[in-house]
Amino acid sequence: MEKPAAKPRDTNAFGEISAVKETSSRLPYLDAASYSLFCYEVPLFRETGTRPPFERISSIALGPVHTFRATAPGGNFFEFEVGNTLDANRRTTMPTQSKSRKQNQDRNPERELRKQLAAFLRGGHAHVDLATAIKDFPARFYGAKPPGSPHSAWELLEHMRIALHDLLEFSTSPKYREPNWPDDYWPSTSAPPSPTAWRASVRAIRNDLKAFEALVNNPKNQLEAEIPWGKNGQTLLREVLLVIDHNSYHLGELVLLRQSLGIWKS
Repeated sequence: MEKPAAKPRDTNAFGEISAVKETSSRLPYLDAASYSLFCYEVPLFRETGTRPPFERISSIALGPVHTFRATAPGGNFFEFEVGNTLDANRRTTMPTQSKSRKQNQDRNPERELRKQLAAFLRGGHAHVDLATAIKDFPARFYGAKPPGSPHSAWELLEHMRIALHDLLEFSTSPKYREPNWPDDYWPSTSAPPSPTAWRASVRAIRNDLKAFEALVNNPKNQLEAEIPWGKNGQTLLREVLLVIDHNSYHLGELVLLRQSLGIWKS
């Protein structure tokens, strides 16, 4: 007669593993690999060859400590940690409170959000930043439009400056007056009146970006609070995301324009 497999000693507390959260929620099944890693990493299940009676084992964080969620019949899930096998020949132990979990508990989500917003305002993450896009831009090409290009470099630069300042004014001034679209958001000429005007536009963009960064970094400014003079529930968070999105789009246009003019060094 075949001997039945041994059962886990305590499926609710997971034996050696301390359950740190229990709540009613159903999670989507992610992959079988996380289930296998879970069963290997827990000595109780590895040594007995048994499998825990859970509907889903979801891997939610990788690192020195691997975080899992095990969903039991009925919808309750348990979140717990096991040591991640970074070395196939090394078996890790289960700490009751990992360093990574303690660090996560100490993190302030809003502070982290402000930090990331400020970084993306500066640019240079998923694409080139302003300094790179205009570096060594020949003055004779400020107003040039290659075939198929709707705008010159000056038009794009000034449009970025005007739109950025408009968003800053809207975010900070109760006396804000909305300009007329599109006439007030674009320069009237395809070329700047002088190289000095180009440099002034670049300087204004940098100053307004720094002003937005200061707004974001000031914890007194609530990111998700509605701007009182806004008409559609706008928030500081929304305006910052608009700046990031708008600048990213037109910086890409600047790079494409330079490529078309043959003055871009990748």
